[in-house]
Amino acid sequence: MRSRPASLSIAVTSALLVAACTSATSMVHTWTAPDFQKASVKKILVLGVAKDGATRRSYEDGFVSKLKALGYQAVPGYLWAPDATKIDHSALNEKIHAEGVTHVLVTRLAAIRDVQTTVPTTVYTGPAYYGGWYSYYSWGYTTMVSPGYTVTNQVVTLETNFYDTAKKEESAIVWSGTSDTWRGDTPASNISSVISTLLESMRSSHVL
Repeated sequence: MRSRPASLSIAVTSALLVAACTSATSMVHTWTAPDFQKASVKKILVLGVAKDGATRRSYEDGFVSKLKALGYQAVPGYLWAPDATKIDHSALNEKIHAEGVTHVLVTRLAAIRDVQTTVPTTVYTGPAYYGGWYSYYSWGYTTMVSPGYTVTNQVVTLETNFYDTAKKEESAIVWSGTSDTWRGDTPASNISSVISTLLESMRSSHVL
């Protein structure tokens, strides 16, 4: 009776692949300024663009914590700009230079889309032999079918830019990355996935 375990394995594997897609982040595109010097990064202001204040704070705090673990000084943006909808650019810019911030990291929502994944119908059959007609006919009634199904997940696209505060506005951007995140069950898992992936990408690009 080898066919049933094999079919069951296929069904379980398919379900796991769908589950594995949730709360996973991948980089879609990155760009690094050709003249960028990694050694110039000393202190980073982290700004997350989010309508929900709690989500913004969680993202900024999480990113700051990871940056500090890498040896950088970092500040969550909500401490200096608590109301993201009413940022005083001049005042914040003065604060940035007064506090010795060398770079500013800004992450914003670019898009949200639904993605459907289909798990095909699976048939669990009897033994892989065809003895007599009656045995084969009988096993036909014991065949079990697991109907296919479709899982819908949301994919969140974020754009993250890294700016050098010592440069002029038109040339301040030194790194940019676009990421896709399969939204998981909890905001915390989504945020953690995004931060880890962005940091890995920035380090592989020799930005951090």
